[in-house]
Amino acid sequence: MRGRNSASGGWLLVGLIVILSSVFVAMAGVTLALGESRRTISLRENDTEAIYLAQAGVMDALYRFRSGNGVGPLGIDQRVDPGPLPGTSDDDVFILGGQMADSLLVNMKPTTFQADINLPNCSPPRRDRMQNWTIRNVLASGGMSLTIDRIRVNWSPNLGEGVLRIDLNGNNPDWTAPSCSGVPANTDIDLFPNQSIPPMASWNTNRIWFTSNGVMAGKAWIDISFIMSDGTVRTSHWDRAIPANRSADFTIKSVGEVRKGPFPFVTWRRLQAEYRLSGAAITSTGNLLAYQELTTKSP
Repeated sequence: MRGRNSASGGWLLVGLIVILSSVFVAMAGVTLALGESRRTISLRENDTEAIYLAQAGVMDALYRFRSGNGVGPLGIDQRVDPGPLPGTSDDDVFILGGQMADSLLVNMKPTTFQADINLPNCSPPRRDRMQNWTIRNVLASGGMSLTIDRIRVNWSPNLGEGVLRIDLNGNNPDWTAPSCSGVPANTDIDLFPNQSIPPMASWNTNRIWFTSNGVMAGKAWIDISFIMSDGTVRTSHWDRAIPANRSADFTIKSVGEVRKGPFPFVTWRRLQAEYRLSGAAITSTGNLLAYQELTTKSP
């Protein structure tokens, strides 16, 4: 009898150990699952907060622009939600950034054409001139100057007209064709010296001269592309039939960054918005043409 009781007790002990081990394993699994769930929830919450921070950056840039103070500063942390130690690297922020072409606003809405303009030293002397379009650096004071390296002009229908001369910010030519036959459409025109526009500055006297006379105002569209010294391009569009399609745009790029908590809870998301004025004035009502998320943090 004693042997049987000892054997039964031994098996009971083994069973108890197995049951307890199973409970401990199950509890560890539950704890791990709960930890992973909390981690996933935290990441999702931070991810959502990051996109809201990026949106705040876009709205802040538009507010500053509409207030006449210029967009920016660029590359500087703008604190939105302070962390445990406000003013340090644990703050949640948005950061505005971008390249040269993003901040070049070329307003084609007030564009007019003047035919029968005398251009000396060419025969026949009378030519078309595209004028009254404006250029602005939308960055706030203290921001960078925007440098235009080349200009490319294209149009449709193309009947063989050429570009004769380009004037930026005044009546003096910044470029003149080597001959009175001009250069063809869609040709890169190298400005020498390059032309730089300071932050908050506007150029209101800009002109392009063509080889034709009384022709260019009838084109379906004319595009002017500005190739900046950093290689970025801003293409501005003039549309004859649909004035609303005439460009008056600049681009905003904003990164929202959540820095509270250790990695991997720190996260960022980046937005790009395209804003277009509805009229010729800087203070005219505008709207967001495009709004997309970017997959890289810079540039």
